[in-house]
Amino acid sequence: MENDDRFERGDSFRRTGQAGAANGSGTGRLKPPQENSRRQTDVLSFRRRVVSAPVAVSRAADRVTLPPFEIALTRLPQVDGAAGLILLTVGAPDRQPSTPVGTLTDAALRGRLGHFGAHDANEIAAIRKALSTDGGEITIHESWAGLSACLQFWSGFVGLQIRRISWTCGNCGEPAHENIGGSVGETLPRLCKCGVVTRITLPKYAPDSASAPR
Repeated sequence: MENDDRFERGDSFRRTGQAGAANGSGTGRLKPPQENSRRQTDVLSFRRRVVSAPVAVSRAADRVTLPPFEIALTRLPQVDGAAGLILLTVGAPDRQPSTPVGTLTDAALRGRLGHFGAHDANEIAAIRKALSTDGGEITIHESWAGLSACLQFWSGFVGLQIRRISWTCGNCGEPAHENIGGSVGETLPRLCKCGVVTRITLPKYAPDSASAPR
């Protein structure tokens, strides 16, 4: 699965405030109370629809801004010459310590960063540079309605969900598992405690599989 880093800039929401724009009745004078009430309902309805997006959404009535969350990314050591996976943890403003979520392949990270267009090109470039070497790390910030919404997006991203992947070492027979987010069919080298590398392929999703790792 190929993912690019282009943004979909569809997150702007504008209200004209002109009473005559919709019905052709003339200039932008104030709307009657019942129309203002209906417009406020529309704004609240819009906020509910986008509340799962990682952007700071404010309600016109009280300008409440969603709290920022820390998304920590760390490049793990390479295995058998292949780039290591990316360790993901999430830190909430009012919660310590950070919540470990799992590991991501590069394709899985690209898909998440480009989905809502919440990170500009300069930030994407900084993330790539920071994660270009073993042990590289960077923390980005996203605003969410709550910790559960943030975790649901980062662990349950459609098509690239973080799942419990199990395998058995071909050398010593030791079972192992890891919470990994990546594309179906991706092949990853994993290092066993015995020192032998086993290559695993991310399987198709089970019909009843949960989006979040167990």
